[in-house]
Amino acid sequence: MKEFCEVIFMIKLYIFAILSLFFINHIFSQGSQAVVLISGKVVNERNMQPVESRIVWELLPEGKEVGIARSDPNNGNYKIILPHGKKYGYMALAEGYYSVTKFLDLTNLEQYTEIDEQNLYLAPVMESQVARLNNVFFKDQSDEFMPESVCELDRFVSFLKI
Repeated sequence: MKEFCEVIFMIKLYIFAILSLFFINHIFSQGSQAVVLISGKVVNERNMQPVESRIVWELLPEGKEVGIARSDPNNGNYKIILPHGKKYGYMALAEGYYSVTKFLDLTNLEQYTEIDEQNLYLAPVMESQVARLNNVFFKDQSDEFMPESVCELDRFVSFLKI
């Protein structure tokens, strides 16, 4: 059964790669905006073992979901292609883990770029655990939140209600 699941995962990965290449080719042939290829790994922060997860990418400050990647259960690796010129928040979602979010600013990129090592470290949910909030931003010299913080704070409130 495990071999069957691995074969299915590899087929999905190959289909994703082919569609990604088609997408990149289509973007360049249209003379449209350039894209960014982002890759990384999702691991358990306690033992550094790979974690199978969904990596959700959101446009900031709107919080609109713009992409989902899946990590390989064998090594934790993932890849996603996104348009340049935007700010993104992203997080890995896996059952039994607290989702740590990260921030990536692509506003200064104007051509095809590859960004590696956008790694995510998931914390197993345990009692009396400290939760990290990465995407909380404040206005300069103020205690006022920036609009980019709303998504992270909403997620944390939802987590506390569970």
